[in-house]
Amino acid sequence: MLRINAVSSSPTRFVDLRALKMVEVQDEEALPFELQSDDVFIVRYNGDINRVAKAAIYKGRESNRSIFPDKLMRPHPDRSKMLPDFLVYALGSRSVRQQIERLGKTTAGNIGISGSNARSFQVPVPPIQEQDRIVGELDALQAQVHALKKAQAETAAELDALLPSILDKAYKWQL
Repeated sequence: MLRINAVSSSPTRFVDLRALKMVEVQDEEALPFELQSDDVFIVRYNGDINRVAKAAIYKGRESNRSIFPDKLMRPHPDRSKMLPDFLVYALGSRSVRQQIERLGKTTAGNIGISGSNARSFQVPVPPIQEQDRIVGELDALQAQVHALKKAQAETAAELDALLPSILDKAYKWQL
């Protein structure tokens, strides 16, 4: 079963399949909750408003025997009008995030949205070809961000490795 952080903490728009837990469920009970490729999941509730209604898409193989919990919602967009990949990006847009912040209700320290709240989100729906172009551009930008973060981490590691040498020279008055 997916853990909630498979969506809420995923650094990308994809479901993080490392966030699974083993559960025992009968096949007939599990069937309606099995992950299918291109399923979009939305976090139903969380203690952090920034993670409420966070979306991610599952791009795995069919019938992998994994299921999703009731803490996640699986919307079913009309694929003739909206690409699932576009929906994930649209749900993260500023205009939709503002709607989520208005609709979120607090219960026992968690902020949540209902299925009817999610169905009420006003999401821009350009033509399919435009959605595909937007997803491509946003994916390219995400790849650049990832590359920059990787370069930053490598540079930070190199600088951390230099620090002991610099300190050693400073203590020996060799600077």
